[in-house]
Amino acid sequence: DFDSALRMLALGQYEGGIPLLVRVTEAAPDLIAAHIDLGIAYAQTNDLARAEASFERALALNRRHPVAHNELGIVYRKTGRFEEARESYERALELHPGFHYARRNLAILCDVYLADAQCALENYSLYAAAVPSDESASIWIADVRNRMAK
Repeated sequence: DFDSALRMLALGQYEGGIPLLVRVTEAAPDLIAAHIDLGIAYAQTNDLARAEASFERALALNRRHPVAHNELGIVYRKTGRFEEARESYERALELHPGFHYARRNLAILCDVYLADAQCALENYSLYAAAVPSDESASIWIADVRNRMAK
């Protein structure tokens, strides 16, 4: 079921993958990856309450899982809980400073939702250093610097 669910999720077939992942989490309740993948699938279908519950379950199993913290941060951002999102991203980065997805998410949160230009610039810069192939990062950095100069 888990492999089938992952294939479905990779194809964007969330509605079909969710029931399989629910079965996996019921059969193997301590399988952290299944809870995270289920949370991601729920988030993709905009079922944010269930997504949050899945990520919380994963974190109950392992408070030090950076992916669970990052994904929970996304749910918090989508539900307008920006300070909680920031805490989740920062926790993910505390655990794994090179986790560039959390770095980018924190930068965007600071830039767009919190209007914290210094935080945005710092995290965009760290993200750009970690992912030099992402040409968008240099645009984001220039934009923040431009706004800071005004």
